Amino acid sequence: MTDATGVTFLSYRRSRASEAALIIGSHRDRGIPTWQDITDLGSSLTEDELRGVLRDPNTAGAVMFVTPEVVDSPVIRTVEAPLIVERHLNKDGFAAIVVAAGGLDYAGVDAVVGSQVGPAFMPAWNICKVSGNPIDQEDAAKIADLMLDHRIAAVTSQLAGGQPLRLLFSTRSPIMKKPGWALAADLTHRFDGRLVKPSSWDQHILPGMKSIRATLQRRAADREIQCSGQICLPAAVALGAEFLSVSGLRASWVQDLTTFGGKQEVWGLQVEAAPTSLVAASFPANSSGTELALIVSVTHNIVDDFRASFKKDFPFRALVHVHEPAVEGPSRRQLSASEALRVAHVAVNGLRDAWRTYKVRGAVHLFLAVPAGLAFLIGQLLNGFGEVRTYEHVPGQEPCYVPAALLRPSL
Repeated sequence: MTDATGVTFLSYRRSRASEAALIIGSHRDRGIPTWQDITDLGSSLTEDELRGVLRDPNTAGAVMFVTPEVVDSPVIRTVEAPLIVERHLNKDGFAAIVVAAGGLDYAGVDAVVGSQVGPAFMPAWNICKVSGNPIDQEDAAKIADLMLDHRIAAVTSQLAGGQPLRLLFSTRSPIMKKPGWALAADLTHRFDGRLVKPSSWDQHILPGMKSIRATLQRRAADREIQCSGQICLPAAVALGAEFLSVSGLRASWVQDLTTFGGKQEVWGLQVEAAPTSLVAASFPANSSGTELALIVSVTHNIVDDFRASFKKDFPFRALVHVHEPAVEGPSRRQLSASEALRVAHVAVNGLRDAWRTYKVRGAVHLFLAVPAGLAFLIGQLLNGFGEVRTYEHVPGQEPCYVPAALLRPSL
């Protein structure tokens, strides 16, 4: 029986390695772990290892990226393609996607793949045809979205009723390729250290999150969704903003409290909010400004870092600071799930009050020193705000706050 939470195998010609990299990257953005020869092939006999991987129940699917060069590849024609077709015909959850690329039409795929795929007639498949030669990022995203749809459908069919879909995200350290997660989005390839590579938010990370949300709405709207992982705060807010309170999805964050000697705890909009001593205080700033700044100081007070980052240009009409009034200087605050939800409401309600008080409708800028789960909750409550700019904090750098993802949660 195929484990639908396993890896996806990519079959392609190495002469198309740059296009394969686009496909792999788009799959990773959408939480689909992949197996590729140049990164995962061991030192044993190539054919033996390929057969082993393609027969492994933990290989959940395969993408056959068929280009004209495949006609000259005995490995693809006699090993990979026949085994992929065989697994597909077993109808046990293995997802096989055939892509016609490199100028091939539907009929051309059959001629290139050859006769050793057995009774399968390639043009009878629902082949994904891409027009670019070579393919571009849009084509790669199209292929990944198709596999994402197959994967979520297969995972939900294998899960017992009432079990949540578990989604893992990481921007800090690579994720091991092992089954168990409905989606495991290893986004480390989009980062250089703490900072995102140029254009990665708009071209890769945010579109990947949007595809995940749209697929879950289509395929798993009745399932509880639990997210977790080692994720930067801008990504946590962005993910929460995809799972808005009005999205129809029941999404939460599994917060790891081991730093405080605790265990994992589910933080979500469904818990009962508890009182908190943290308050939202608003202050007028640049009277000609059109933007709002939300500063949330939970793990420590970040007002000084915020001000140091805007010595020359201060576009903010008003500031909203969520903090513990009784605490002076650095502090480390532990929150429960119930208090975290209250703090999220305090923060977003503070923003809405500032809207009314200062009559501004420019972008909201978020500066957060909070657990990832609270950033996720804040993101879920941002419905109605036109533009939200997140920031990454880089200790020791001047300025220490660097612009990150620009979100449009009301779209």
